[in-house]
Amino acid sequence: MHEISLIENLLESVLPEVETQRSLGQNVQGLAVTIGAMELHSAEAFRQAFTIGARDTLLAGARLELTIVQPEVNCPSCGFHGAFPDDRIDPHNPDPIMACPACGKPAAVEGGRGIQQLELLLAE
Repeated sequence: MHEISLIENLLESVLPEVETQRSLGQNVQGLAVTIGAMELHSAEAFRQAFTIGARDTLLAGARLELTIVQPEVNCPSCGFHGAFPDDRIDPHNPDPIMACPACGKPAAVEGGRGIQQLELLLAE
């Protein structure tokens, strides 16, 4: 359900521009989305939600280019700065703090949230 809600909001924001582009004679072939990993349960669920949500819209059958931005851990105690462990990504957890993978002390989680970029993919 989470991905469906994301797609509904995303489509609501881009469909007016798709309509404008079509009125100008442009053929919109798809949508490129850059999104934080902590927004998704899975890329596949997001793709399926897009296919279902875009049905009966101007983006029906359009391709989806999905770029997922991973969060990072930044530890003020030991200075560790690196990738957030994939097995710890939980879109239900809004807490921006986790145990540092190097020293175990509280560390900030940075990035990996929100829709960061949307781009209509036009026919050339």
